[in-house]
Amino acid sequence: MPASSLAHVKTAFVAFRDECIWLRTCYDTFHALFGGNEETDRVLKRVAPVFFTDLNVMMVEYWFMVASRITDPSRTMSRENLTVRNLLEGLREHGVCTPEIEATATALQDYRDLIQDARNKLVSHADKAAFLGKKALGGHHEGALLKFLQDLQSFNDLFGEAVGEGPLDFSGTSGPGDAYDLIRALTSAA
Repeated sequence: MPASSLAHVKTAFVAFRDECIWLRTCYDTFHALFGGNEETDRVLKRVAPVFFTDLNVMMVEYWFMVASRITDPSRTMSRENLTVRNLLEGLREHGVCTPEIEATATALQDYRDLIQDARNKLVSHADKAAFLGKKALGGHHEGALLKFLQDLQSFNDLFGEAVGEGPLDFSGTSGPGDAYDLIRALTSAA
């Protein structure tokens, strides 16, 4: 007899998807502020250069932490983690995991491999050699990041269908009061 019902897996998935939506919101905010728009760069540097430089670093570190957290192992010691791997175990247990879900989960883990050292040595811990060596960790091309976001959306859609929750497009998360409104206000005020 399965240790948990498929309904339990569905409930865990909905909480996981909320975390993925939050991660996408963080990316959208970061991209709006620091995505390379020259006019936005000028405004941020003119209004509060140190603040926005610090915020950039904070958001990158937070990205590494949350993206790693959702791709962490299924368990830490005796405690379950709400992660891709943990959710997969639930689907496998009920015999409803598909090759497509497995493939997108693997792709998500591939991205984790790119950022793992940064998360472990700079964000979660202050690795002395990493800090003193000033070696860049976690760097990767924008294409890898965009692929991760696509894979994250695909994983959630496929998983949602497998547990009867259905897909939910969270590829755009902006709304009133978002970063674009801040940029417009700063542009008007500056």
